Amino acid sequence: MKKLLSLILILILAFSATACGGTAKAPAAEVPAENPSAEAPESEAVLPADGPTFNLILAHGAPEQSDGHKGTLYFKELIEARSGGKITVESYPGFQLGSVGELIQNQKSGQIAMTVGTAGGSTSKALAFLDLPALYGDIEKATAVVAEGTKARALIDQEYGNLNVKVLSIMPITYRVTSSNKEVRSFEDFAGLKIRTMENPLHMMFWQAIDANPTPLAFSELYVALQQGLVDAQENPLDTIYNSKIYEQQKYIVKSNHVMFYNAYTINKDIWASMPPEYQTLITETVVDLEKWVRETTDTSLVAFEENLVNEGLEIIEFTEEDFAKMKEAAQPVFDEARALCGDEVIDEVLATVAQ
Repeated sequence: MKKLLSLILILILAFSATACGGTAKAPAAEVPAENPSAEAPESEAVLPADGPTFNLILAHGAPEQSDGHKGTLYFKELIEARSGGKITVESYPGFQLGSVGELIQNQKSGQIAMTVGTAGGSTSKALAFLDLPALYGDIEKATAVVAEGTKARALIDQEYGNLNVKVLSIMPITYRVTSSNKEVRSFEDFAGLKIRTMENPLHMMFWQAIDANPTPLAFSELYVALQQGLVDAQENPLDTIYNSKIYEQQKYIVKSNHVMFYNAYTINKDIWASMPPEYQTLITETVVDLEKWVRETTDTSLVAFEENLVNEGLEIIEFTEEDFAKMKEAAQPVFDEARALCGDEVIDEVLATVAQ
């Protein structure tokens, strides 16, 4: 009888805990996993049976559970299947093989074959146009800016080429947004905000222009800096905020959409040149399929990330068109600096493309 009463009591308590749903979190929305390679079209490239083998070390800074890393695994799956194992890929996430600067240098020397990372002024000052703030209203315009045949794309290829690197893909992924412990409901609320930024001069210049107080920190130091109150806020894409658990130290997500996040897949030029033409064709075709996967996955995932952040107790704050207009006006000194770094022709082309 005592055992029966204990069992009944346990069931009552369990039911009560379930019924008091006001304090319980909803389950996290499922973020799509990588698509199976079977859904991607087969490559037209055929590798010779006696062809050489290549093992490509691919390094990047995205967290292991992020879409960025899943994309590298999708690329690995496709290229290994299509090449019959003649091209293999080892993907190392989370800056396991070094910081941004170290990855650039190690790829330049060929110690690392491929990298995936943020493209912009942190790679070369001449690519500062990729960091222009308050510019893009949609992904399509941002994609057109870096399309093959544009002056902007030619400059991208040139600057990466100076680092002994070939660009396989460069595409806009999503916007950088702001997370904060300070309530930021309008453009004016940015004033005095202590915000961590990338170690990127144009990013810092932008935040200074809108009267915030930017502090450049390595990403590895960000969580502790928020935890200790050294900064109140930071800016990153939604998936980075969620997957890196930055939200644990934040109260608000401000959809400031201030800078487009461009991602670049690159390969060491010497390794690329050592590959037979059919190998190069196979990689190029596979990267095209990867870009399609990235676009579809990102569009779906962002909805889930936003739901999950709300479920974690954060409030999502939308900006008005008036706020964006004020942001763009205040950011004009950044555009002037970009002209000095990139040249008038590139900046004029970028602005004309966005205005179309």
